Amino acid sequence: MKRHGWQYKAAHIWDKGIGHVAGNCNGDTIRGFPVVSEVCVQYVRDIQFRDLNGQPCSMKVWLRSEWLRSGFPLYKANEACGVKNASTRKYFTQCHLWYFPPPDKMGELARYANLHGSRTDKPYFSLDGKMRPKWNHIHGITNVWQEPAVRGRERIRKKGLKSLHANQKPLKLMERIINSSTEICDVVWEPFSGLCSATVASLRTGRSSSAAEMLPEYFDIAAERITKERRERVYYERKHAFKSS
Repeated sequence: MKRHGWQYKAAHIWDKGIGHVAGNCNGDTIRGFPVVSEVCVQYVRDIQFRDLNGQPCSMKVWLRSEWLRSGFPLYKANEACGVKNASTRKYFTQCHLWYFPPPDKMGELARYANLHGSRTDKPYFSLDGKMRPKWNHIHGITNVWQEPAVRGRERIRKKGLKSLHANQKPLKLMERIINSSTEICDVVWEPFSGLCSATVASLRTGRSSSAAEMLPEYFDIAAERITKERRERVYYERKHAFKSS
């Protein structure tokens, strides 16, 4: 992943709860503690920055150098963002307490520099269209996700079996991941898709999706699932449009 331009961000733990192993696993048999968790690892595209001399640098160094390139002293960043001292102290510090400005403050810094800064052929704070990875914060959610394994009507079953796919992912969990890292109308890619839970969750959250699955047994059911979801989306949209009119 790193070799191809991706950067490790975080690891999240899905805690399925004790019900996941009840009746299915015996500690004496496996000679260990039953596993009720999975790991969801987050990677983001590594954006390349260059300092005033054209040398590769960190995002922290680039942000500071772009402001200095505009010709302003650091304290002027507070005026740009409409605060007393937070901008200079948080966004341009060189210590470990630095963090990147929120989108609205980043916009204010860029507007101020481009409006009042020194004349330049290259706009300030421009990366030729490249942006930070998307992130939509969900208050109260940590990196440990306590969500029961799929049950009830959501569980897809096959005749004679409890379930078609032993590790079918909850739609609620998929929607959480998608909502946090994408915007409406974005495209979600789901390799090794199984029953296409991420694709269904993408449709429910207003995204598009592409998926791949090699096993015909899973592929056929997943295709039916997606078709059904799309029909229901069309029905709900038409119903809502009729009520609005």
